[in-house]
Amino acid sequence: MLTFSKEIQGLRAIAVLSVVLFHFGINEMQGGYLGVDIFFVISGYLIGSIILESIKKNQFPLVDFYKNRAIRLFPNLLLMLTASVIISWILLKPYDFFQFGKSLQFSGLYVTNIVFSKQQGYFDISRELKPLLHTWSLSIEEQFYLFLPVFLILIRRTSLKVKLIIIGSIITISFIYKWWLIHALPINSFFSFPGRIWELGLGVFFAALPYQIKQRLQGQTLIAGISVAVIATYLLTLHETITYAGIISIGCCIATGLLILSSPNTWVGKILSTKLLVYFGAISYSLYLWHWIVLIAIKNAVQGLNPLFEFTLLIFTSIFIAHLAWKYVESPLRERKDTFSAKQVFIGVFLFTGITAAAGGYIYAKNGFPERFQSHIKISKNIESFNWETVTGFTPNRFHACSLNKKEKLQINNCISGDINSSKTFLVIGDSHAGSIQVAFDIAGQQSKVRVITAVGPGCPPLIGIKSFNGADDICEKINFDHHLKNLLKNENFDKVYLVAFWDMYARGNRSHGRLLRPTHFISDEVTTAHNSDTSQMVLKKALTNTIDLINQHGIKVILVQDIPTLPNPIQYLTDGFTQSIEEVKSQQIFIKEFLSNQRNPRLQTIDLANALCPNNICHTYLNGYYLYSDNNHITHAGSALALPIIRKSMND
Repeated sequence: MLTFSKEIQGLRAIAVLSVVLFHFGINEMQGGYLGVDIFFVISGYLIGSIILESIKKNQFPLVDFYKNRAIRLFPNLLLMLTASVIISWILLKPYDFFQFGKSLQFSGLYVTNIVFSKQQGYFDISRELKPLLHTWSLSIEEQFYLFLPVFLILIRRTSLKVKLIIIGSIITISFIYKWWLIHALPINSFFSFPGRIWELGLGVFFAALPYQIKQRLQGQTLIAGISVAVIATYLLTLHETITYAGIISIGCCIATGLLILSSPNTWVGKILSTKLLVYFGAISYSLYLWHWIVLIAIKNAVQGLNPLFEFTLLIFTSIFIAHLAWKYVESPLRERKDTFSAKQVFIGVFLFTGITAAAGGYIYAKNGFPERFQSHIKISKNIESFNWETVTGFTPNRFHACSLNKKEKLQINNCISGDINSSKTFLVIGDSHAGSIQVAFDIAGQQSKVRVITAVGPGCPPLIGIKSFNGADDICEKINFDHHLKNLLKNENFDKVYLVAFWDMYARGNRSHGRLLRPTHFISDEVTTAHNSDTSQMVLKKALTNTIDLINQHGIKVILVQDIPTLPNPIQYLTDGFTQSIEEVKSQQIFIKEFLSNQRNPRLQTIDLANALCPNNICHTYLNGYYLYSDNNHITHAGSALALPIIRKSMND
């Protein structure tokens, strides 16, 4: 069996530690997620070397290859999945546990990358509620391992030159496909197996290079040093929101391949061969498996920890558990792999796949077992019990807000509310906050004899010319916001336009207890890529001004709806009757209030929803027998009803 150098183990360590530090919130490691790309190149090189050398010696038993991969990967994975079920049962709310069941179903089949490609994205705001999100990369590797041996066997009789041409052609096709995906299906581009083949293929290409070239590269200090510098630059600077980050990463992948070949007998190789890095390289698979479930457990079990203490707890707990799993599960079974027959291993894999599929399916079928949380059930029933007719004397129209998407034209008839026969029409447009308050505008429209059209694009503030990233995806581009707003202004005769959004999140970033989370949700445009609150606010001011001017040019008044107070945690985590003083939530409205204070536009008005939720300067979560929030930043119908007088007044002014 081919043995591999300590330098490669050290490079594995850099890859896994980059990913771990990125996931644990070290903002300086902006491109830490590229550790997975580095892993792919290393994996392609290692597995490619094993298969190519074995085929060259006519000693490549395909069945044994698959058996050994299963013994290497499945035991530790099964242990992690078992732990994830237990932790998720205890901590995840019903909907999140329901989604967990879906991913668990397919984890044993190594196709979770396909599952997550159908959801928001790797960098989206809910990733800390997805215990198996990190298995997407394991799925891609296993899919590659499934096809690579067969492919290399099929081309075994070709010359080395032809082999390299074929492998290079596949890399090129995969790279072009990745480029197309970034344009057409951004989230899919991140999770796509065909779109990732080029990274693993690069590793195989380097493994297949002629012996003479490898020997010439070995010990080349300059190449090794430049390669390290390139990799470090990528890991520290390639932010996920940078356009074409998935394509630009090719430099990091090529540098990884060159470093593998050039680092032996150099100062770089000596650093990579240090005991500490070699150790982390040895436990890299185990650490990658376990760090994410540790993160999920601590983030969901304990809120508001000191950032330094939380980071320290995450690091040491992850390393400790990873070490135990590596020493007592992964290593012993790998060392005893010859004692297991292929039949025994494949039966075990079949059972493993069946158990995970059945467990995930059962969780999915039971809707995440909502009965686990009495507070959740109580709050859900309370929210559902609110009756608009009883409280206001008006019945909501049967309508749904227009959901903004790539379609060329909105079906306006489906999203009209208020007094549908009125000649006076108002537009309510915004992100999910507009959706949470849409019925209040409906009732206010009925009361004020106003026709209301509501359009919602979750995650995208109602501003033209901006980019709003959930991580892998530009949400505003995805829903074609600019096109829809301009068409609405052109085709409808609006008297007023209400702009509703979670302004504080876009201005100061996505935060919990004052700490910046990923994705940040900072707002960028064609000129500025925002990585902090200052640059994001600069873009926001410009975009707000441009959007208001555009609407005013059509002779329409603008009403800017200010934020509702945000809670420190979802309401399900808070004590009943939790309140905040108005002083505690003032920082959340600093940006929008400063913007408004500098405006001298007579056709710009504002609504402050905090006035409805904070009577006597106390911001409530429970009032008049109803919960006012559904999470930490969206209000319920009961909360919306409190805003009715303010909304109605703005309609009549």
